[in-house]
Amino acid sequence: MTARHPVGAMGSRGRRERLRAETTAEIKNVALALMASGGPDAITLRAIAREMGMTANAIYGYFATRDDLVTALINDVYTALADAVDTAWEAIPATDPAVRIEAWANAFRTWAQVNPQGFRLIYGDPVPGYQAPEKGAAPDAARRVCTGLTALAAAAWPHAQLIKTLGVPRRR
Repeated sequence: MTARHPVGAMGSRGRRERLRAETTAEIKNVALALMASGGPDAITLRAIAREMGMTANAIYGYFATRDDLVTALINDVYTALADAVDTAWEAIPATDPAVRIEAWANAFRTWAQVNPQGFRLIYGDPVPGYQAPEKGAAPDAARRVCTGLTALAAAAWPHAQLIKTLGVPRRR
């Protein structure tokens, strides 16, 4: 026998979840905008609340601490970077490692240009006072980026050795 839920109960729960997700996304966007205009020091829950017209205490309902927010931001932007570089190099046949490396590098550069605040957050100035979780802010994304680049280098290595040994001119 399955449980039945009144239509209103399911609709309101879905609406609450949607509103929570929208507010969480807005908090993250405001945090990145504050960082863009004022540097990593500008990421404060009080400043975010002020920008959003909320009380500082209301923000704590979404992120218990500023470190939790920064961790979520780093995870989001690092995952987006990992997705971008993975998509780029995986679209090239494995038989052409040089083009795969070039695709990875171009995707990385393009992502960094389009997402300067995200790039700054993961590769630039540290957020003062931020304490990352024990295993890092974005361990899965960091692993994906590093593993992908390592795999590309490993695939290209035999070709590089051959070029070096035979003195074959490099492709430009």
